[in-house]
Order: sequence, then C-alpha cells, then structure tokens
Amino acid sequence: MLEFVTIIGYFLYVLFLTPLIPIIIPIVLSKQAKKNNKKILLIISRIWNAVNISLLTALFIYCVYNSISYNNLETKSSGKELYVIHTNNNLSASEDFGFGDCIIEDADVIKLSKEFSKERFKIGKKTGFLFTAKKQGTTNILIKIIGDVDEIHVYRVTVDESLNISYEYKQSISLNNLFNRSYTINIPAPSSAYYVDINNNTETEIKDVNALQKNLNTTFGYCDYPDEVNFDEMNYIKLIYDNEEEPLILYIDADNTFYINHSSSGIKYYHLTPDEWVDMKYITNLQMK
Repeated sequence: MLEFVTIIGYFLYVLFLTPLIPIIIPIVLSKQAKKNNKKILLIISRIWNAVNISLLTALFIYCVYNSISYNNLETKSSGKELYVIHTNNNLSASEDFGFGDCIIEDADVIKLSKEFSKERFKIGKKTGFLFTAKKQGTTNILIKIIGDVDEIHVYRVTVDESLNISYEYKQSISLNNLFNRSYTINIPAPSSAYYVDINNNTETEIKDVNALQKNLNTTFGYCDYPDEVNFDEMNYIKLIYDNEEEPLILYIDADNTFYINHSSSGIKYYHLTPDEWVDMKYITNLQMK
C-alpha cells in the first residue's frame, strides 16, 4: 500500500542523506572555525537525526491512523446512525464520480446529519452521508450516482421503537430521470399541472404541485422499452415547467405504471413499473378523483 511505500521511501531518504552531513558541513563552515567544526557537526547531526526520527514517527502514526479510519468507513448501520459510503479507487479516471443528490422520502423518520469526504493518499476516495434516526417508522432514501443518468441507489430504512436503524439496499431507475431527461433526481415543482381523465373527458388542475413533484422525485422502479404504445385510453398528467417549451406528459395505465414518449431520443417509449417499495397512494388517489 502507498502509505507504507511512503514510509520506506522516507526512511531510505534519511538513511542515505544523513551520512552526507559530515561532508557537506565542513565545506560550509568557515576555515577560521576549523577547531570548532567537530563540535558544531555533532550538534547539527543530532538535531538533524532528532528531527527526522520525529517526522518519520509522525508519518508512520498518521499513515496507520489514515489506513484504519479509511478502511472502517463503509456503509453500515450502528445504533441510531446510518453511514452510506461510496468508494472510488480510480481517482485518475473520474475524481468527481460519487454521490450526488440525496432525497429522504419521509424526513420525520430520519435526517441527514453530515456529508463527508475522505481520501487515502491519492489512491482512493470515499464520499458519503451520515443519517440519524428521528422517530420510529420506515422510509426510502434515494441517492443519485454522478456519472449515471438513470441509475439511483435506494435504501429502505427502518427505525424501531428504540431508534435503532436497519436497512435494505437496491439499485433502480428513477421515474424523474426518465421523464425529465435530467441528471438530478430532485427536480423543482412545475409552475402548473393538470390531471386529464380520458374516460370522463375532464381536465383537473393539480393545485399542490409540490406534493406532485415530491411523488415524481421519489418514484423508482424497473424500466423496459416497448416498440409501440397505445395512449388512446390512458389518463395522463400534464406538467408545465417554465424552462420547457411544451408541457411534459406522463401517461398512467390501468395498472398504475408509467409511460413516457420521448420521440426525440434514441428510444421512443419508456415504460416504468414502480418498485414494491414505492408508495403509490398519491397516484391511486389521483386516479380515483
């Protein structure tokens, strides 16, 4: 490991440079002080060796501490705390690769207490989050991975009555990424939105656009790419964003799965089936109104 190579290199540096001191110092010293050369040389050599031994000892202690603390930094739950860690062992390829946006579905259950980053002698880097339990319950944490457009990491967190945390983990696809074609999982709410019921031929304004957008931000699942889709009998949500020229349309079928038409992309249709961890109550209630 690089830390021990560094120690050995510094040791060899001290070992070979120290014997040169008796040669270098007499040249530097004045000829008028020849009789004092031996005494001055002894003092300087002792100081030199003491400084180098101190530096070598401090370097060794730092390397051991850094190695132990780095290796112990991993995704785990410990009592009321949850550490979620990403490791990048190839910094030269992409130093920015790691965790991006983070969404806690229910902030009453758990909170984000700290973000941190730790390097290991330029050959490894760990970034992550520390979450702390607030009250008993279950919630999802969604974390975007920088460099992947669609994939997210999802943690299903359970807090018991003693505020101890347990979790499950999976990788998934974000509805928000597919729908908005965006690199973030936390899109701001639209300026306005409407629910269109095809069967009743009605268009109803969705007044709480923040609640709607929160649902879109936290919906994830499994995606497939059908060749043809019939939207004629599907209800849909029309979202109007200030930065979009046209409304964005999210189709919902009878099974509460989602279809998106991206005719401008290489894939024409996206079909997302929500994961079993997703609470579909919002969409179900919207369909029933």
